[in-house]
Amino acid sequence: MTVHRPKSPKINLLSVARLAALFIFMYPANMRGQECNAFYKYTEDIIWNENKFTEAVDQIKNYLEEQNIKNQKVPWQPIYYKAVAYCSSGNCEKGVKNFDWILHNFKLTPSILKDFKKLKKKCTPAANISEYYKVCGLGQLGSRVSYTIELADPEISIQTKSMQSINWKDLDRLEPGTSYLGEAPMQEQLSNSTLENRKFNDENISSLRDSITKWNSSNSGMFSIMTSPHFGVVLYNDIKGDFYTSKLDELENCLRILVSQYGFSIPKDKIIVHVAPEKYTMKNIAKKMHGISINKSLIGYSTDPDRSIVVTAPGFMLGTIKHELCHILINHTWGAMAPWLAEGIPAMYEVSDYSNNNLKVLSNWRAKIINGAIDHHYNISLDSLIRCDWLSFNAQSDSLYNPRRLAVNHALSRYFCFYLLEQNKLIDIVKLYIARDPETMEQSVEENAVKIVENVLGKPMNQVQGDFQKWYREKRNK
Repeated sequence: MTVHRPKSPKINLLSVARLAALFIFMYPANMRGQECNAFYKYTEDIIWNENKFTEAVDQIKNYLEEQNIKNQKVPWQPIYYKAVAYCSSGNCEKGVKNFDWILHNFKLTPSILKDFKKLKKKCTPAANISEYYKVCGLGQLGSRVSYTIELADPEISIQTKSMQSINWKDLDRLEPGTSYLGEAPMQEQLSNSTLENRKFNDENISSLRDSITKWNSSNSGMFSIMTSPHFGVVLYNDIKGDFYTSKLDELENCLRILVSQYGFSIPKDKIIVHVAPEKYTMKNIAKKMHGISINKSLIGYSTDPDRSIVVTAPGFMLGTIKHELCHILINHTWGAMAPWLAEGIPAMYEVSDYSNNNLKVLSNWRAKIINGAIDHHYNISLDSLIRCDWLSFNAQSDSLYNPRRLAVNHALSRYFCFYLLEQNKLIDIVKLYIARDPETMEQSVEENAVKIVENVLGKPMNQVQGDFQKWYREKRNK
């Protein structure tokens, strides 16, 4: 372990009480200050300036083939360009399908997704190119939809204590759909290239120390760095490393098991875990290292471009890091993904036990949410869950959101993935999901999603629902 001890005086920061709940935010790479590459500029020119819609679609397909970018790994921008080109040329069926592909697979900000949903409705035989807009660069897109940078829809995990206090007999309450992250001015965004330059490995790990020293001088400035083959852990201020040494070994074992079970690709650079002693330091890390302002409720978040995970020590449990690690591995290996899988798999491992060379998923506090839903006849339809796009999954409607529906969706995703894992069907479903292509898909995106689950399990959704609820009751009664 290397300990960096500056000459500046130590500052005693207020400690924060331990939180039993997880508030976790996933910050996707595809929404980080997208640079506008030459191909995007060229595509926008032939679509908006030359109105060569068929040529644009052909050029996009050729580009993706040349770059060997397939299916779920395709960024949302080329899909958007195809949607606009199809709609403007009168091929509304394919235009709508490409819009739906974005809505169902990309966890963009609610503002952007709502805007895309409106644009999808304009995809009619009378559609005109003037009704659509260029998206070359996130800055342009952000100013076009006029939102204060929300960055990405945060993955909210409702506090157990708060969820237990909900009166399930009440009607669903709607609340303002404000960002749970807080807000950061558009100019404070950091580009993908800026963040990617912060990737570290054994050869340049000293650069990590230098990078932290630059922005950390306003705090006590003291930190230590621990490394393992695939991780770097940065402990700030007075955090002692002894406890984390064993946890780092366990994290390596968890990574190995996840890679073996799901076929994840391990990033060639280290995954850096920043452990802050309390919320104030985590807020500084988020602001100065990632250019974002976070809500005080968060105890952890992760970013893809620099492969960072940030957590607070008082509420630190390995589960928070395992959850975020799954997000990084999913995005790195699979790319865009349906919400119930993208959130359900990481949620499984937030409470899991490593022993005997195995990572066993355990029941956790999210079961209390499902229990409340079942006991009060609240909708826990798997068919509805699988059909969700990201807006529906996150219970967003206009400027309002439904926190109860949001909590149930996350809990139901975790336990349905848990069920599929025990039936040895989860990875089969994932493989079919990542092999999908909106260009060749015969059904709608949501119908295709349901059909995959039915085919793998060999039964219609009503039977799947019944089997799942029977399984859950047995789990609940143990």
